[in-house]
This record gives sequence, structure tokens and C-alpha cells, in this order.
Amino acid sequence: MSLLQVSNLSIKYPKTVKRAVDDISFVVNPGEVLGILGGNGAGKTSSLKAIAGLLPCEPETMIELNNSHLNNVSQREYVRSLIGYCPDTGGVIRQATVEDHLEILLTNKKNVVSRDQAYGVIEHIGLGDFLKQEAGSFSHGMSRRLAVALATLSAEKLLILDEPFDGVDPLGVEAIQDIIDEARRNSLAVIVSTHLLSLLAKTSDRILVMNKGRLVVEDSASSFLGEDANKRYSAILKQDNQRYVPR
Repeated sequence: MSLLQVSNLSIKYPKTVKRAVDDISFVVNPGEVLGILGGNGAGKTSSLKAIAGLLPCEPETMIELNNSHLNNVSQREYVRSLIGYCPDTGGVIRQATVEDHLEILLTNKKNVVSRDQAYGVIEHIGLGDFLKQEAGSFSHGMSRRLAVALATLSAEKLLILDEPFDGVDPLGVEAIQDIIDEARRNSLAVIVSTHLLSLLAKTSDRILVMNKGRLVVEDSASSFLGEDANKRYSAILKQDNQRYVPR
């Protein structure tokens, strides 16, 4: 049974004619990593923000996680509490140290995350020597590592990572992949969005391609591996913007 069900996701920003996201639907199963690809302005980040409960949707949208509905006012905070979200930029408090971030998280997730677990993730992602350092002094790649770690520790059912590999060095990329694999083993639903096609194909189980706010392709991650993967992806983005029809 699907852990996350997204139906008719549609987003329209004020004072715009076209929808930023136009009627997309998909599911993510427990222990599955779903990758999302798409060019600039495809609607990836808007979709992830909406699923995280941070962006309003059109009335027909239905987002269900762990049998509870984000659309239902009485269930919204519960649903949001199940989600760990790493935004495409930011996600950290510039004036706070790594240790400050962990203490805030442990206060909010005291019945879910242990102190050993929290500090273990920070160590694994390569920030163990920077506990007393403010996030505002970090490089972009180090900030990405911290944002991914915080999202991972917050995720009880769903982990959303938007551009987690951006600016991250090879060792950091490997550590983030380890974190995603651990989330998979713990039966979380995971969504990863990135422009790095080959990396996403190796990390994910299934990939969605978005173009101009629509879902245009859904396929296995393995279909985006190999020498012709970039050509295939480019051809998809150049096609007339046809809506994906499930087989």
C-alpha cells in the first residue's frame, strides 16, 4: 500500500495566468526512493513545497500521507510532523551552530530521535568537527549537508530532499546517498529532486520527469542509466508538453 498519495496536484501563483503545477498525480511506497527531474521552471520545487505543507494548492488537490490528509485542517499539523523537508536553498539558521540546530530538533522530536542518533547522523555527514560553528560561516556544500541531516532526523514517514547534492563534494554526496539508503531500509517514502541525472538514476527506484508544470514521463530509474540517458532526457524536454498517461 502506498505511503504517500498525491492526486491532481495543482498550484497557481497570484497574478499569473498559467498554473505552476498542472494536475499531477503519483504515489510513493514505503522504502521507495522517487526521483524528480525537470528543467528550470518545471514545477519541481513548487510541488515539493506543497507536499511538505508549505505552499497552498488548488481545491482539487489531494495529498495523503500515512492515511491522513494534508488538506484536512484538523490533520494538517499531524501530517506535517511526519515529514522531513530539505528545501532547495537554505534550511538552516545562519546564526545557530550545528549543536544549536540539534538541540532545537531534539526538543521538537524528543520522543522520536535520540541524542546518539542525532549526533551520529551529523558525524556521518561530515560535520562532527563543526558542532560549535555557526551555519552562516559554512560553505554552500556544508550548509547542504546540514540541511539534509536535519530533514532526515525530522522525517518519520516521508523524507523530501530538494537539490540535496548541490555544491556538495564527492565524500558528502556519498554520505547523503548513505542517508537515503538508510531511510529506504527504515521504510520511509523518499522524494529526491536534482538536476544531476546520472546521480539521481543511481539513487532512485523510479523517476518522474516534469516539464512546464506537468508530469510528462514516469519510468524506472534504470531506464535513465547508460550512454544514451542524457540524450533521452533532452529529447523528453524538447517534446511538445504532453501529459503523462499511465500504462
